[in-house]
Amino acid sequence: ALAGVPLQLLYLFGYMVFMVLTYTSTTDNTFDDNFYSIGSGLFAMGSSLLIYATIGPRPRGSFCSCVMQVLFSKPWSLFWGSLAFFLGSIIFTYDSFVSAPHHSIIGYMFFVTGRLAFLWGSTTDEVNWLLQRTPGARKRGPTL
Repeated sequence: ALAGVPLQLLYLFGYMVFMVLTYTSTTDNTFDDNFYSIGSGLFAMGSSLLIYATIGPRPRGSFCSCVMQVLFSKPWSLFWGSLAFFLGSIIFTYDSFVSAPHHSIIGYMFFVTGRLAFLWGSTTDEVNWLLQRTPGARKRGPTL
């Protein structure tokens, strides 16, 4: 909750910059490199706040048990997803200054890994990884 509003604003501005970048790349404008740098920088800042906001609960038990909880539990998968988003954003920001094809491939690999971690962390007993109701889910009426 602490990082919620700044995080949402940074992502919103990042998306807006990438929207402008997409438009300008279709019109042959020279602002593409600047918008790529600004957009990826905003995503990196937003992702850094997301890391703090998704730190999982403190693990309990033996050392091995704690390591397993941190690496493989659903609450901590949100943290690992946000960390992967951050690393991907850093690589894209670096790529905006030193362009090389393999940078964007590595950045996309981090983003896909982060997205999969977010999907896993978002599942519940009632909602599966496709965000569909599971067969055993309780029927609920509409809520406002």
